[in-house]
Amino acid sequence: MGAGLAKQFKYLFPDVFRRYKYDCSKRLLSAGQVYVYAVDPDMENIPSTMNAPKAIWCATTKYHWSEPSSSTIVEGVLDALTRLEYPNDLMFSFGTEHPDDEIGMPLIGAGLGGVKVDLVKNLIVKKLGPQKMKYKVFTYP
Repeated sequence: MGAGLAKQFKYLFPDVFRRYKYDCSKRLLSAGQVYVYAVDPDMENIPSTMNAPKAIWCATTKYHWSEPSSSTIVEGVLDALTRLEYPNDLMFSFGTEHPDDEIGMPLIGAGLGGVKVDLVKNLIVKKLGPQKMKYKVFTYP
């Protein structure tokens, strides 16, 4: 979590970044998995124009920061995302209990990760489309 979109999250959510960095240093994270971090709005740099998220989902798309990602890892992340179970305080139930919930989905593994943008978009639609959830795919220049 140090370049591109991740760098923005590092600034906006420093508490989440510290916990993520600690987990990385202890080798508690593995590629292809999703890790959920609760957000404490009082501890973060959230602009007043932004709705504070309840949680940040960190998707690990590389085995090591210096290596490229792969479509296999991206697919694993998306599979893991569809299997997550959320504690009540981080309620997100893929639209079944809270039909207005929505997630923002970046093009994980693309950009600096090296996976082709079109491939990542297709994987997102394939994996998240059948779920009863709302999501927006965000692209960045």
